[in-house]
Amino acid sequence: MIRNFSASAVPAGAERPEPWARLPESRSEIILTNIDHTLIRNVTVVNALGLHARSAARIAALASEATHDVRVCRQGETADAKSVIDLLTMACTRGSVLTVEIVDPSDQDVLDRIVALFADGFGE
Repeated sequence: MIRNFSASAVPAGAERPEPWARLPESRSEIILTNIDHTLIRNVTVVNALGLHARSAARIAALASEATHDVRVCRQGETADAKSVIDLLTMACTRGSVLTVEIVDPSDQDVLDRIVALFADGFGE
């Protein structure tokens, strides 16, 4: 969730909070984290068939292991990664760049495994 901090929300004399902290910008690294601890990674669909039912089901199965929300975003659309139907409605073809977000750092392992699925082309 992106939060906007207006001048009125910051007490007089206090430093204005920085909503985003930049981390290493490697595709295999976490690239952004915001103040509510959401972890974000960009992934690219590399398999020839794109994000189809079988690959969406594998993502949803992994995302369902998370204790908090897992989201996949593309061009302003956000899908619940635990829902195969939500993922399929994004119509991601080969080369699509997606953002995978987890709400709680305790689910870091789930994020890592989802990113690995994309990198491996879902084993196809």
